[in-house]
Amino acid sequence: MLRIMEAHELFEDLDAVRRHPNLTGVEGKSLTALKAFLSGYETGLFRGGDKQGVSLRAFNTWVAQELGFAESTSGWCSMILARAGSEDKAFDMFYELLDRFRGRSVS
Repeated sequence: MLRIMEAHELFEDLDAVRRHPNLTGVEGKSLTALKAFLSGYETGLFRGGDKQGVSLRAFNTWVAQELGFAESTSGWCSMILARAGSEDKAFDMFYELLDRFRGRSVS
């Protein structure tokens, strides 16, 4: 029986990375490292039998609209980096956007 990962599990893991950015394998805050971490995460799910997994496609489209991009083809990571100007700021911006996307208040 395949276990389909729930979205809340992904968000719990992302919250852990927010608290401990070094979990991505890079010292400090790096959106590029977080993107690589998530790619590995999704690959692990797929190889473990979870063929559906959890996708951030809706987030990708939403980020394009929020940041004023005409389309989302460059991906959420590239769009956020383009607006933030640095890995550190982009990492923080990702979580601000993710909180808004999830309907959570940003502290």
